[in-house]
Amino acid sequence: KIALISTGIDYTHASLGGEGTPEAYQKAWQYAGVPFDGFPTKVVTKGWDFFSEREPQMIVADMNPIDSALDSSSGGRGTALASIIHQLAPGAELWAGKIYRASRVGNSVYPLGPNTDQLRDALEWALDPNRDGDTSDKADIIVLDLAGFGPGFYSEQDIWTDTFAAMAQNIQKAAALGSLVLVPQGV
Repeated sequence: KIALISTGIDYTHASLGGEGTPEAYQKAWQYAGVPFDGFPTKVVTKGWDFFSEREPQMIVADMNPIDSALDSSSGGRGTALASIIHQLAPGAELWAGKIYRASRVGNSVYPLGPNTDQLRDALEWALDPNRDGDTSDKADIIVLDLAGFGPGFYSEQDIWTDTFAAMAQNIQKAAALGSLVLVPQGV
């Protein structure tokens, strides 16, 4: 079980267990924010959107972790990573934790990254996906696909305090529970 915390996953893609048609993707995107009958798939078996596009002025979560159709600069990164992971570990279950979103304002699209609360929530979800307090169903591997979070969580040069220190503690907690946590180093 591999939890990929990133931009979401296009679970409609044929190589990730979906129908593999533009129509399937459009339907999944149209229903982003609500449960969708094309999800989960046999490859992408769990997911949660911690930063939904359905309410552009608010931070809300929903059950549909479809990768963004609006933004080509950050949208698609989670799907690309999921495809690589699936090629390397074809029998693994992939979980999609979506922490990025794109918002359209007029003709412009703005990619938005997560705050530390969303990142913490996504990490906690990877450790207890059904939120029953029992971590026996945790992800074996947690991949944190992050950008813009400073020099890194474990760097000798890590000068961040407060929320970043708390994030490092959450990562250490996940590792102590037996999950391998992959974090970025640098920006």
